[in-house]
This record gives sequence, structure tokens and C-alpha cells, in this order.
Amino acid sequence: MIYVGTQYFRAPTPAEANWENDVRQARAYGLDYFRFWLMWNWYSRHEGAYDFSSLERLLDICARHGMKVLMLVNLESVPAWLVKKHPEAVYRDAKGGLYMPESVGNTPAGGFPGLCFHNDAIREHGRDYIANLVRAFKDHPAIECWEPHNEPMFEPGRYNDHFYCYCDATVLAFQAWMRARYGSIEALNAAWRRNYGAFDEVQPPRRRGMYNDWLDWRTFALETLVSTLEWRIETIRENDPDHYVMIHTRGGSGVTRNLAKEGIDDYRMAALVDKYGTAAFPQCGPEHEYFIAMAGARCAARGKEFWMAELQAGPYGMGVHRNDAEPVCEFCGSSTMEATIDKKVGAFDPGEVTPERLAMWSWSGIAQGAKGVLYWQYRNESFGLEYGFGLTNLDGTPHARLEVVKSFHDTIRANEKLIDGATLPRNEVAIAWDPVNDIVNWTAVGCADAVKNSIKGMHKALWHADYPIDIVRLDTDVVDDDFPAYKVIYLPFSPRITAGSARKLAAFVRKGGTLVAEGSSAQFDDTMAVSPVVPGNGLDVLFGCRRADVRTMHHELIPSLRIGALKICTRMHKEVLAPLKGARVIGTFATGEPAVVENKTGAGRAVYIGSNPFIAYAGTADPSLVKWIHQVNKGVARHAWTNVPDVIARVLVNGTTRLVFLMNTLAKPVSVTLSVPAGGRARPAVRELTSGARARIALAGGTLSIRERLGPYGTRVYAVGPRA
Repeated sequence: MIYVGTQYFRAPTPAEANWENDVRQARAYGLDYFRFWLMWNWYSRHEGAYDFSSLERLLDICARHGMKVLMLVNLESVPAWLVKKHPEAVYRDAKGGLYMPESVGNTPAGGFPGLCFHNDAIREHGRDYIANLVRAFKDHPAIECWEPHNEPMFEPGRYNDHFYCYCDATVLAFQAWMRARYGSIEALNAAWRRNYGAFDEVQPPRRRGMYNDWLDWRTFALETLVSTLEWRIETIRENDPDHYVMIHTRGGSGVTRNLAKEGIDDYRMAALVDKYGTAAFPQCGPEHEYFIAMAGARCAARGKEFWMAELQAGPYGMGVHRNDAEPVCEFCGSSTMEATIDKKVGAFDPGEVTPERLAMWSWSGIAQGAKGVLYWQYRNESFGLEYGFGLTNLDGTPHARLEVVKSFHDTIRANEKLIDGATLPRNEVAIAWDPVNDIVNWTAVGCADAVKNSIKGMHKALWHADYPIDIVRLDTDVVDDDFPAYKVIYLPFSPRITAGSARKLAAFVRKGGTLVAEGSSAQFDDTMAVSPVVPGNGLDVLFGCRRADVRTMHHELIPSLRIGALKICTRMHKEVLAPLKGARVIGTFATGEPAVVENKTGAGRAVYIGSNPFIAYAGTADPSLVKWIHQVNKGVARHAWTNVPDVIARVLVNGTTRLVFLMNTLAKPVSVTLSVPAGGRARPAVRELTSGARARIALAGGTLSIRERLGPYGTRVYAVGPRA
């Protein structure tokens, strides 16, 4: 089953007068599913009493029209009576500042961010709300599933740069967690290099600077978040064992978000539920970034069904700005976002959300194996700061984007067996990362941008070269990913690599794999002391080199890399390498020092780059780096490819038929040649599913070529299979 639906209700909108017509119209335009946000304070005006009558009326309308509903339980909208009763549970930041529950962009009816669940009373009241809500509607014919939390993360950090919570209950919980983690105060003192006498003397860190303090503090926060999800899910399942439970994360999934600040660990969260997904609001970010988000969610789901669980459906809008990606005010220099986050947002042109662009985004999810596309949202939001995003016009009448959704839905339903039964072919390239490096980098400099841009740059370069990738975990804290399943693994900037991870990488290379790492890897050992040898934990032997000297340099000053005839832009580190015996220098800095070393070990090879060209690529695409990637990936199968870097090809397989997706991510028309391995000499049958347009096809040298002229954000979906 391929699910096509949209976010619809979040109190107080849409108005009840619109419900009947909206549901009828949405069904007529191919939408089978609505999501509702079920705001705690909206249904609990007084302690011990719940009024779900309005929700029941809306669900009854949905049932009459055959609309199924995803029920998202929102506890981050605390009732005012509970705030009054338990002021000690108000979120507290490191300086003692309180975050009083209020109205924000995604919670216009107030109560955000809720109260701290380390306080037992808040947790019990939250469980009571969930239990009463689920019991009230578990047998309603409109119910499809439950979600326990909207985009789980460290609240209320989504709306400012502070860290929470430092309330008394949280500090006590942290001290108990530390006691369980270390067993004795002597063990803690050895790890933190302190001289405490008892665990009740230990305070969570409040300023950056010490790695072990922050690693423990953030790990505690992450385990707390997971524990909160566990009791929410447990409460749902205790009261309704028949409907599935799913979670979706904030746009970008954990692989592109700062774990230290947000706490998004897709692997831990996906393990708790039946289905998993992530959000995508591509208008305001590079097109390649929602591709990596989908890859991250898919891989974290580990075989479970995953969804494009929030897809931007209309122009970005906040406050009085619309379709302009939050420019800084031309008059005062402020931004609407300053109402919700403590930083300015620069001006740039995000382009229009045209019907064609929405169609391309929709198909890109299916092309990566998603089994559901859920749009944000049906109507334009009419109350609060989140103004925009809708599939309809302001008055609720259909916009051309809604017509595109109907076409998308109808194409899927007409080819349901083919599309739903199609799966991704095995990918031979992976990016391996460890979320702990987010915490390390944040503790050092106050952000995780170097780590994240390294990951994004790796993906972007491989994306431009049409190598679909998997995201795998370098650490084994949550999962133990199968490295030998891949031919090439890319290792982004990773200042900490544990001894266990280093051994796993070495085994991968010895068995025939190719490993490519960016500079300054494993500069800390397992205790977070600086390693006397970089790369540390034995990786100097694997890569056949050691750091001789290092400088962090401004991107305008750092010399480029020279690999053969290629001149490659780089960024951040100039790490001069000293090759070990048997290793080979294959690249230098423009200033002549050794910069790239290759070492053959067992049946494989390891390549160490003493700089960060992928961080550079995240900002500015360098065709020379893509050329080098093709050299590194020699022998890696591509399922399909194009001759235009930003026109992306992806493949799904269903028996002897391949679904080939051709997606123009550019806002301009392009002429492109799509190439697909033919799998034999016989000329295959090719059918285009979305438009019925005839394609210009050629077969030569075992490769099927299809020439197309695509409009801005144009998409084609081909079924390629044997002739009848």
C-alpha cells in the first residue's frame, strides 16, 4: 500500500464550518489520509475532565467520506491548570531562566513546550491524557494509527539556542543516572578527571568546554527522550493493541541535525515503533538535503516501512512573510523567526513551489523506497506564525498543487501493484557516521556544522555522481551495521572514533572494502584525551600515515589539493601527512606537502585525506571532486545515471521490471540523457507512467539511453522491462 495524505487539523484550525467540505474535496482529489494534532490543552480545560466532542464530530465526518486519520498525540501543549499547579516543573535553562508555556509557531493555541517530564506528576498527567484519548477513539472507524510525539527532540530547544532542563527533578535524575552508569564515585572521577566525594555533588555542565561532561549530559538527555517515547507508546498500546504506532522526525532526520542540541537518534526511535518517517521542507534548503534525510530515515528503519511523513505542500510562510524563506527585514534587520529562535536568518531566494516542483518532491520519496507521502498541509494555516504551506487557495478552493497531488495519487493507484511491490536494489556505497561527534564538535566550538557539512558534502558529491547511498552507524551503541555489504565506505570528519569502531573499519578494509576518510579523524581516544598519534586507535596503521603537522585555515587561505591532474578545492584543515612504510602518497597540497595517502591492507585499501574537501563541497560543488569519486568508486555499480549533475536518476526493482525515476531538481528546463544498464542485448519495453509521453530511446553497448527535454522541476517515471 502506498499512502497519500496530508496534515489537516491542529487546534484551533481549520474552523468547524469548513470540515465537511474540506474532507469531501480532499477525498475527491486523491487524499486518503489526514493527520490530526491532538493538543492536550485543547481537550483538557479543567483537571480530571476531557472534552473530545469536537474531535468526535470531525472523525465522524472523516468516516462518512472514507478518510482515515493518523492521530498525533501532542503533550507539548500543556493545559494552563497544570502549569498553575506545578510551577516547579517549568523548563529551566542553564542560567536558571524559565521557559513559561506559551504560543509559538507550531502550537498557536498555547502550552508549548509543556512541562518537564522528570517531574512524576507531569508524567502521570500526560499518561492519563493519552489513555483517555486512546480509549475514547480506539474503535472509531476513521482511525488509521497513532503517533506519540511530533518530531521527538530535546524540547524546548527547537525554538531557541538554550539547553534544558536544569530543574531540580532533572538534576536529581541525572545524578541517579550517573550512579547507575559508573557504579562508584571513583569511576566517575577517573572518567571526568574530578575529585567528587559523592554523586549528589555532581552537577550537569552549564558551559561548553569539557568533553566527557557533555557526552554524559547529552547521552542522559537522549536516553530520557527515548524513555519518554517508551511510556507514551506503552500507554497507547495498552489501550489500543490493534492500530499501529509510527514516529516521524524533524526535517533532515538525525543525520543532518545536531544531536547535541536536538537529540534526534533515528535508530533508537525507529526501533520503538511499527513505521518510521521524516519531514522534508525542501524549498528553503538545497534539493539534495531531503534526499539524504530520506536515506537516513530509510536506513534507520532497518527494513520497517518508512514514509515521507511531512512534505512541504505550498510556499514557505511565517508571519507576514510568504514564499521568501524568512528574509531579514529590509527596514530593521529583524526576522519573524526571531520570535521563535535566537538567531537571524539571512535572505535568499528559495524559488516558487510550483505544481511541477511539488510533483518532483513527491516522486523523490517514492524513488527512495518510501511507502507514504504525507503533505504539510491541506489548508493554509490561518492562525499564528506558520502562515502558508497549503495545497488549497486561502479560501479552501483547490490550487493547482492539489491537482498535482490528484495526478500523483491516480498514477500510483493505476500502477499500485508495480510501485508498491518495487524495492531498492542493493547499494554498494555507504556513509558511516557516529552521532557522538556532534557532541564533541559542539563542546569544542558551539556547533556541529563541520561534522554535518562533511556528511552533507559527501552525500551531495555522490548524489551528483548518481551513486545512491546508505547511511550506516560507525558506532555500535544502537545497531551493528554490516560494513562488508558495501564496496566503498566514506567516513566524514570524525574527531572521535572508538577503538571498537576502528577495529570494525580495519576488518572491512582487510575483507576487500575501500575506505575514504576526511582529515583529523580519531584525534581523541576513547577517554576523550588527545591521541598522541593522529589518526588514533590504530587507524594510522590502517591508513598508512600519521599527522606531521596541522593547521585550521580560513577557506580563502587553505591551499587546494592536487590528485593526479585534478585540482580539488578543500576547507578547514591543512593536515600534512607522514606516510608509513608501504603506503603511497597520491595527493599533495598545492604547496607541495603530502595530503592524500593510500594504503593497501589485506584485500582492500584505505585512503586518508589530510583535509576536508567534502566540507568545501557542501557549500560549492567542485566537478574535480566528483571526477575523483568516480576513480575511487571504480567497480561500483550505478543503477542509472544522467549527464547533468542536478538531474537525478533513481531505480526501484519489481521482478524483471525496473522503475526508473528521472528528476530535474533545477528551476530551469534541461536536455538530459538518462542511462540505464540494459541487462542484455534485447531492446526492453519502456513505458512512462506520469504523462504517457513517448521517450527517445537508444540501445548501445549494453546501455539503454533515454533522451528527454525536462521542464523546470520536471519528472519522469519509466517502467523498463522485457517485451511481452
